[in-house]
Amino acid sequence: MGLLFQLCIYFVALMVTVDCLTNQETCDLCQLVIRTVNGHFSTNVSSRRKLANQLKHECNRQFNYRRRCLVMIKENAQLLYQEMNTPSFKPLTICLLVKECTPYTDPNAVAIPQTGETTIESL
Repeated sequence: MGLLFQLCIYFVALMVTVDCLTNQETCDLCQLVIRTVNGHFSTNVSSRRKLANQLKHECNRQFNYRRRCLVMIKENAQLLYQEMNTPSFKPLTICLLVKECTPYTDPNAVAIPQTGETTIESL
């Protein structure tokens, strides 16, 4: 019984450490996935379904980010498709929109105002 309890504790501790990514790591991995998939399509994403399949494939390659990445894709499929088909495509912009990055995690990030928000520029 003692050995089984110790194994359970070890397994839980292992699962907790696997899911612990810093904000910067989450932001970097989001950008990596988006950039890699965009490179695969070379800026010509033919369908939302193909994009979703390629994003899922790339998410599955990122061990520590896999689960979070798959959820992000499921919740934001339409937004990802729209943003990746714009001429001004930037992985950071997409990751900011889906809240995988914040302006504080990347020094090059610019805050994207939400609807109804007041920004410094609008004052």
